[in-house]
This record gives sequence, C-alpha cells and structure tokens, in this order.
Amino acid sequence: MYLSDIANMEYYLENDCYCPGEIYDGTGFFFQIFKPDEECMMLIDGEYRGDKVTSVLCRDQILNFWIEDNKIVAAERYDATENNISEIKQLLTGRKLKAKFNEFEKGKTQKSLQEIMKVANAIVVN
Repeated sequence: MYLSDIANMEYYLENDCYCPGEIYDGTGFFFQIFKPDEECMMLIDGEYRGDKVTSVLCRDQILNFWIEDNKIVAAERYDATENNISEIKQLLTGRKLKAKFNEFEKGKTQKSLQEIMKVANAIVVN
C-alpha cells in the first residue's frame, strides 16, 4: 500500500501541512517530510473515541491520520519502536486510555530542544 491510498493524502500533504509534506511528532515541534508515493503498511483503520483514524507504518515511523468526510484533518508521527507500535494498537483500539511512547534514541527529543534553546531565548509554536 502507498500513503496515497489513504483518503485525500496527496492534497493533504501538498496543501494542508504547515509546509508541503511535513508531519510533526507527538510534541508538535519536530517534523519529517513524507510524499504520497511512499510505501506503508496498515496498522489500524477504525475509530478512536468517535473519530475515524488510520495508522500506518512508513519508513521507520508510525503515522496517525484523523479523517472526517474522507479528508485528513490532522496527522502525527512517532518512532516505530516495538513499544510504540504496541502502544498505538492498544490505544487506538480502546484497550488502553493512555500510551507511553519512547524514542529510538532515548532522550533525543529533549537533547534537541536543549540545543535549540542554546541559541534562542524562546520558542513560539502556533
């Protein structure tokens, strides 16, 4: 399967991302760029707390897409660690209320934020 097989992926990646193709991590701060022709594997295609959600593995990332009226309205990504794959499956199928995610490299996100703060007085995210 390809990312383009999900709802209106091509339009979403080109027009609805902050910059074309950007999908942000769970912190909302760090992103990777994805293209519609990338291969992926389905993890979950169902509902989560009343919202339609599709979750796939793409490269070394878990991508979650929230869909309304066959249009992607939000997306997020997580490192595709064994723990995170298990947590996403349990969370998005209602077997868990909260997930505890990890990273390929423990502390990498915190370290990256500290590096940014060395050269900035503040971070503004809108």
